[in-house]
Amino acid sequence: MNCVSLIIALKKVKLFLNQTLFYGLEHFHLFFLFVGSNDCATMENNGCDHLCLISPTGLVCACQDGYDLMGKKCVHNHNYTAPFHCHAGQFMCADNLTCIDRHSVCDKRKDCPDGSDEDTAKGGVCGEAPPLVPAQCK
Repeated sequence: MNCVSLIIALKKVKLFLNQTLFYGLEHFHLFFLFVGSNDCATMENNGCDHLCLISPTGLVCACQDGYDLMGKKCVHNHNYTAPFHCHAGQFMCADNLTCIDRHSVCDKRKDCPDGSDEDTAKGGVCGEAPPLVPAQCK
């Protein structure tokens, strides 16, 4: 990587990080910057509201999370629930909305509203794991 392409890559990183959504990091070599064309760019985003994607079957439109594609327009989906993520050291319950402390998993007490933290079925969170032994104070 030469200095110019590194500067371009770093500017793209800054551009991506300043946006709400991070889709990826790309590196372009100077030799390839001026070769070829992108039909989405030359056709004004192919008329797509949010994203124009190049696929083997041609140009297709796509929408960001929370929107549905109607033709080439993106319409807000009022029933959309954003993905939910737990913090490190937490367990996500099967309802995908509740996080509990990992130490509460398989402790014979249902801490998740759906009881998924005590699932003893084969493939369940407690199904194959040995039971936790409570720490004993000295």
